[in-house]
Amino acid sequence: MSNRIKMSELDPAQDMVNRIKNNVPNLAVYKLRDLPSSKLPDAYVTVGVNGSINRLTTLGDLYATTLLIAVNVRLLTTGGINDIKEKKIIEQIEDLFNGDGYSKRVNFVYEGKNLVANYSTKMFNIITRITNN
Repeated sequence: MSNRIKMSELDPAQDMVNRIKNNVPNLAVYKLRDLPSSKLPDAYVTVGVNGSINRLTTLGDLYATTLLIAVNVRLLTTGGINDIKEKKIIEQIEDLFNGDGYSKRVNFVYEGKNLVANYSTKMFNIITRITNN
């Protein structure tokens, strides 16, 4: 019996969204492509594939990709970044990126704020492996 993964079944971003939702139920988490355009909560996380999904074996039973995780927190009334809330969210989710197909290697790629959207954003990449085993 083959452990081959069908391309139509690959959805590592949704897998990570589910993983976060199951472990941090009070945190709003969206696949990047499913992010609502209005009525966003004060804090939320988005997950998307950052680059290609690469097949690593000829059997098609092991793939690798990079997931882009973004932590978004509404700015304080002063326009400042809510560092305490940002840090708390990262602490709640960071252990979910170790083991079970996810790399301990986390690369921060962006940190800043958007005054028009009224949110601060911290983005980082997570290396992930996808397998049926």
